[in-house]
Amino acid sequence: MKKSGLIAAIIAILFLFAGLTFSIPSFSSKEGVNCLGCHNGYPRLNNQGLEYLAGGYSFDSKQSDTAPGFRISGAVESWFVSKKEGRSTDFQLHKFELLSGGRLSKNAYYFAEAYFEERGGFHNLGDVFITLTPTSSISAKAGQFQPDLILTDSERLTTRRSMLYNTKVNGWRLRNRQRGVAITFNQDRFSLTGAVVNGNGNGVESDDESDNNDHKDMSLALSTSATDHITLGGYLYKGEIPGDDEISRYVFNYRQFLLDGRLELNGALGYGENSDPNGDGIDQKSLGYFVEGVYAVRQEFLVLARYDYFDPNSDIDNDHNWDIVPAILYYLGENIRISGEYVFFKENRNDEFRAVLSAVF
Repeated sequence: MKKSGLIAAIIAILFLFAGLTFSIPSFSSKEGVNCLGCHNGYPRLNNQGLEYLAGGYSFDSKQSDTAPGFRISGAVESWFVSKKEGRSTDFQLHKFELLSGGRLSKNAYYFAEAYFEERGGFHNLGDVFITLTPTSSISAKAGQFQPDLILTDSERLTTRRSMLYNTKVNGWRLRNRQRGVAITFNQDRFSLTGAVVNGNGNGVESDDESDNNDHKDMSLALSTSATDHITLGGYLYKGEIPGDDEISRYVFNYRQFLLDGRLELNGALGYGENSDPNGDGIDQKSLGYFVEGVYAVRQEFLVLARYDYFDPNSDIDNDHNWDIVPAILYYLGENIRISGEYVFFKENRNDEFRAVLSAVF
């Protein structure tokens, strides 16, 4: 797409959504609550939002017969990117997304999302699954999803993902969407999910990540609200990728709210092992972590800062990477966000700035 046409499209979107500043997406309209009732800034879910999701898009699962069977929303995101190296700048109508979710029956609900991106037509499917809820504490999921409860895409506020989300070793990354089944047990402040999945991704990120072996991987995710303001989590993934390379991933996270909920502190520590990634009989171990703070100056105005570190091979000196990401996010009404973020990399020639307009409808 030529830049002139792309800029015109962005301006058109700005005018289109200017009139929708105070409109609200379908789930919010359905329940009669505003978006901030379930989100600490879209897309991150707060505790009420997580309960709504776990209840099959209903605050009262016993009333599921009255819930509509079909809901559809959308999201659009446009970027302005300026990179230090080469002083390059670019406008991107980055993504248009369709989301749908709702009840299929009293004890079954679904969620589906599809992406259309500038880099080429229909790009991929996101989460697509059906969940059965035979009891209030047990649910079973089948389809395509992210088995990790800790580092899902819905947990990030910046376009720049933490390296723990995105860094891969031999085609495997924590944020891979997998195809398989999962069982979740919820009890008060405690959630435990076990999953059996194809492994090695499903090809939605690139063809190199397609599942091309018969081995089934397993994951276990635990989350607990230690107090009303502190949440702890742990994640274990065990599997095998092509070349008989066995992989293990361990992640631990911490979240705390302070100052009457206005300050949110997040941290995650990840450790990984690959048994023979290069076919030379030598194990590879990796380590990464990030710490993040989000402060609500006002309900609609957030400031964020994150430090991110990743060492892909602990046996090699000075091969680690880090970045620092400061960001500001301002919400117009309830479903339109303007944000700006700067990324300071270890190699500062790669530093970049992103201004982002995103809207949900």
